[in-house]
Amino acid sequence: MTEAWGAIVAAVAAGVFGIGGAFVGLFVGRRQTIDQAQVEHGQWLRGQRREAYVAYLSAWDAAETALIMLVFDLRKHVDPSNYTEGQFERERRTFFANSTGEAMFPVMAKLEAVQLLGPVDVAEAAHQMESALGAAATEIGAYGLHASTPDGCTAKQSEFNAMLANAGTSRNRFFEQAKLIIATPPKPQD
Repeated sequence: MTEAWGAIVAAVAAGVFGIGGAFVGLFVGRRQTIDQAQVEHGQWLRGQRREAYVAYLSAWDAAETALIMLVFDLRKHVDPSNYTEGQFERERRTFFANSTGEAMFPVMAKLEAVQLLGPVDVAEAAHQMESALGAAATEIGAYGLHASTPDGCTAKQSEFNAMLANAGTSRNRFFEQAKLIIATPPKPQD
């Protein structure tokens, strides 16, 4: 019986180790699949974020340029002689409302994509960036709606340029945070 018991013990041990090995292989294979899926999703999300951040920066830069040009030519835009006689108020209001609105609308659309894709700290920086530029646009528009002569434009131009510089600082903060997110490779979560 000793030989028979040896064969039985060997068969049982082989079966136990075979089943144990199958379970270990199943667990390791499942974990590898989950890790791979997380990394692939992270890579996809990183690509989507990069596209959204670049589009947002592009829209913001275009809006900033439009506002800078508006401020640069502020004296011309509030001079009644540059408008149709008798239509100064209406044309000037339309011009400033359209100019500031057209500058900021694309920024708002791109901001939503950044907020959807996150992360929260980048979305908050993007919102601060938009708020700073939006405040400058609102002030420029309000001045344009109420200024009746080019007098006082120089002082207002300095004030608006300071607001735009502040917005530029917000842009730099957003850029640094976005760059950090884009530069960080995705990895599996524990």
